[in-house]
Amino acid sequence: MIVVPEAIPQIDFNYLLQVMIYPRDDVSRNRMDHAGIASNVRTWIRQAKSFGEVNVDADVALMLAEAPKLELEFGADIARAGFGGVISGTILGWVVFRHESPETRSSAGLHRAFRMVENACKKSI
Repeated sequence: MIVVPEAIPQIDFNYLLQVMIYPRDDVSRNRMDHAGIASNVRTWIRQAKSFGEVNVDADVALMLAEAPKLELEFGADIARAGFGGVISGTILGWVVFRHESPETRSSAGLHRAFRMVENACKKSI
């Protein structure tokens, strides 16, 4: 799989959200990941249609048909996660305050901030 650099923060964010919602439930995290991948593929197919006909491999079509729908199946869980408050403030603080110090500036990215929150969520449960 090829991942464009611009997609990495979104991938990290999705993973962090999965861990926050289902800290000890690998099956649910995998289903949410599968739903996210399927949602991205559907979006890419819609975008490609603007250029003309799109042919999709049968395995891809089956994967899309069998994938859970992100908004339908996980919407309530995502809302319950309450991501908008404390967690987002923690991430923002991590990035801003680490960037202010020359000694920690190199680790002031979203990737490390997400990992810090992930570890904290796993430890608290």
